[in-house]
Amino acid sequence: MRLDHLNGLRAVEAVLRLGSFRAAADEIGVTTAAIGQRVRGLEDALGQTLFHRTATGPVPTDAAHRAAPHLAEGMRALATGYAALDAGPRANRLWLTMTQALAEHWLPPLLPRFLMEAGEAVDLRVDTSPRLVDLSSGEFDFGLRFCPPPGPDLSSVPLMRSLMAPVCTADFARRYGLGPGTSDITGIPALRVNAPNSDPDWIDDWDGWCRQSGRTRRPVGEPEPVFSHYASGLRMAQAGVSMMISGLLTSFDSLRDGRLILPFGAGSVIETRYRTWLVWPRERRLSPVQRRFRDWVTAEAEGFNAEVADWLAAQPA
Repeated sequence: MRLDHLNGLRAVEAVLRLGSFRAAADEIGVTTAAIGQRVRGLEDALGQTLFHRTATGPVPTDAAHRAAPHLAEGMRALATGYAALDAGPRANRLWLTMTQALAEHWLPPLLPRFLMEAGEAVDLRVDTSPRLVDLSSGEFDFGLRFCPPPGPDLSSVPLMRSLMAPVCTADFARRYGLGPGTSDITGIPALRVNAPNSDPDWIDDWDGWCRQSGRTRRPVGEPEPVFSHYASGLRMAQAGVSMMISGLLTSFDSLRDGRLILPFGAGSVIETRYRTWLVWPRERRLSPVQRRFRDWVTAEAEGFNAEVADWLAAQPA
């Protein structure tokens, strides 16, 4: 095997595991076209087709199916070999990849305290790209992921619970007569955030929330504003022009200081099955700074969960 086939083998393994060229490209950090070129290069070298290209995505050939477990084992072995050769993470390195919601609304206000408590210069890098980074590559030290319990290849710590509910300003709620007993929300200005979310319990539309909560919202023929980021939706809600369905991780600061309220009370809060996890490769040796970050962010998450629970207990049901 020529060494220049390694990129092709990695691309094929990722496509087999993830099911698409695009997902493989997101994980590896290259373009979809580059993944296609690497796969075609390996196919040319082998003299056989590995994927049938169809309108619904790549379909592995029998040869690719047979090779899949061996390729997966080989990639794990390469990652383990790299870890064995590595002298260990640089003492001050802390490279994180996380969702945009965490990076915008939860972690930044807390990081300065960690950096001061660390007592040394920390090589901090934060990635908020939508790609699901392959942590075994060593590109990042930790991932903060919104997901189900991670698999056996990853060490993990559960962080924040996933809670969601409608929010608006107190003035907006008074203007439209909203309260825990409100059963019909027809005609009340409401926006929707259409952000990517793989949680099967997540509700991002008002019809779905009404079905879940037993409320009514009849069609009125007016368009519903749609935003692609929670930050944009929150600004609209905070301006008092609309209500929105928000994750409490995103909106809790505004709820705590009174800029927003839960117009339908604490009983409108829904907990989903996913949550935020801190994850890192199981075989990875953590530096002292990384261990301190793991313990610190775990404690911060426990404190956040407790604060949210206490706040909700004080709200009208």
